Amino acid sequence: MQLSRHFIFFFCMLFCIFSLAQTKTIDSLIKLLQSAKEDTSHIYLNYTIGKNLYLYDKARANKYLEDGYLLAKASGNNYYIAYYFMENGKLLFDKAMYLESEKCYNLSIILYTQLIKLEKDSYKAEALKYYITDCLIGKGLSLAKRYKYQESIKYYLEGITGLELLKGNRKNTYMAKLYADIASDYYELEQFDNALSYDKQGLAFQDDSSDIERYIIGHLFVADDFSSLLQFDSSFSYIEKIRPLVMQLNKPLLNIRFYYILGGIYRKKNDWNKALVSFQQANDAAKELKDVFEEINSQEGLSSCYLHLGNNLKARELALYVYEESNKINLPLGKLQGLQLLIEIEERSGNINKAFNFQKQFIQLSDSLKKEKLQQQINETEVRYQTEKKRLEILQLQKDNQIQTLSIKQKSTLNYILIGSLAVLLLVGFMGYRNFRHRRMLAHQQDQLQQQRISELEKDKQ
Repeated sequence: MQLSRHFIFFFCMLFCIFSLAQTKTIDSLIKLLQSAKEDTSHIYLNYTIGKNLYLYDKARANKYLEDGYLLAKASGNNYYIAYYFMENGKLLFDKAMYLESEKCYNLSIILYTQLIKLEKDSYKAEALKYYITDCLIGKGLSLAKRYKYQESIKYYLEGITGLELLKGNRKNTYMAKLYADIASDYYELEQFDNALSYDKQGLAFQDDSSDIERYIIGHLFVADDFSSLLQFDSSFSYIEKIRPLVMQLNKPLLNIRFYYILGGIYRKKNDWNKALVSFQQANDAAKELKDVFEEINSQEGLSSCYLHLGNNLKARELALYVYEESNKINLPLGKLQGLQLLIEIEERSGNINKAFNFQKQFIQLSDSLKKEKLQQQINETEVRYQTEKKRLEILQLQKDNQIQTLSIKQKSTLNYILIGSLAVLLLVGFMGYRNFRHRRMLAHQQDQLQQQRISELEKDKQ
């Protein structure tokens, strides 16, 4: 069962790291929270407790996260608000609320981008870039869960571009993760050449001195890619390169992945005896770690081996375990693989009616998954429709506002013209009146002068 192989494995690694290192710190952090005085200390401690609780108790983790957010919002602290949206995106992802998760990541990216523009300290700005990368990885994983692998890859590549100019081991860890995630998407698309190309590029950012476990996993993924391309010699060369390291470390989680992938290679070669031994070793390590998911994985491999080696009884027992345990933990793809094995086992055993019943269950479950996928696509289409509808409504409103504004402007212009025309008319009238009055005064003065001259002439005559 190799769906989302990179994500599942890195999640398991994270769980083991947290389970060993974080459980002892939660109580002491809660005590510190109770005695903290400053708002920023309260916010930080709430977020830290939530992060420590993340893999154990998501409900409590969410409570502390929300408490921290309320304080951050009240104080207007954009750094902690951005952090809240990033962490909430992770919680929503785990609840399979992928669209909501992506929205949170988008908000976080916007805020972190704004903070980077304002940040003068280069070290702090670099730390913010890594937070943005975390958000891009989260968006990529969410899109992959919705089968949008090409969009998922786009965000991983954006993450790589954002980190290219940075240096140090932290960058290498992120780059290795990003290349592995891109390879994982191509692997799910069964584009094994592309998966191999990106897994090999990821190896350039890994070495056995800084992070030996990631170094081993990187080589295992390359070996897995080569085996999917049926290039078994190349596959075994990568297996043998890291075999001594796996034996030396002898860690259950690494043993699970090493022997499971090795069993898968032998399975593709139809070397069922060697595949059986490898899957059994993977299963032993999974039981030691009490990892139910990996037990289901390895039991599925064992069932297939026993089937091809002619032991139908043992194959049926393990296939039923795969189906029933997958049903308990709600793992549809595990149920499908269990049913697929049971169909073939019953056919080979001559139990046609049982095989037919398992076939019906397989078809129903397969159709259900297709409907679920289709429903997701319909929901996304509806969301896009509503978003586009709102966008068009906003554009129409803006257009109406522009028309209204233009109409007001036109009316204002007309009013100005009328007022101006009236003012000109008044001015012309006033000037005409002044001229008329002036001419009347001149005429009156001339009449007076004329009368005076006549009077003077009459006097002279007398």
